[in-house]
Amino acid sequence: MFREQYPHNKVQQMRGARGRAYAIDGGIWYSVVSSRMDQLHLFKRDLKIQVRRWKQYATMMRQNKNLMDINIDALYNILKQNQGDVIDAMGLKKKTIMVTYEPLALIAEKIKVSKRKEKVFVSSDSEGSDADDFS
Repeated sequence: MFREQYPHNKVQQMRGARGRAYAIDGGIWYSVVSSRMDQLHLFKRDLKIQVRRWKQYATMMRQNKNLMDINIDALYNILKQNQGDVIDAMGLKKKTIMVTYEPLALIAEKIKVSKRKEKVFVSSDSEGSDADDFS
């Protein structure tokens, strides 16, 4: 890829454990290997961590209830109760929500808008005044 664009004497090639890297004009290293494999590896690792964190709650639910006989609302409530424990185990922080004093909808109702139109009359003097009078 780089060898076609640059003369042979200006390109240095180095093989690493993950692929190739090229140095062009003695300084800047360019990687040929895409980061797709790294992203896939991170995704699989995170998925395994999430499965381990939720596995204890799923096992607890299976032991306590027959999931085929349980109501969907009750199942949701059980999961909602355990969600705080999972968030604490994951170390995530809850986002704080800022409450404004007067929401925009209430401010819009307080403003009175006048839809009254004022008529403008243009009068022309027959005496030939130079100034235009608009009132």
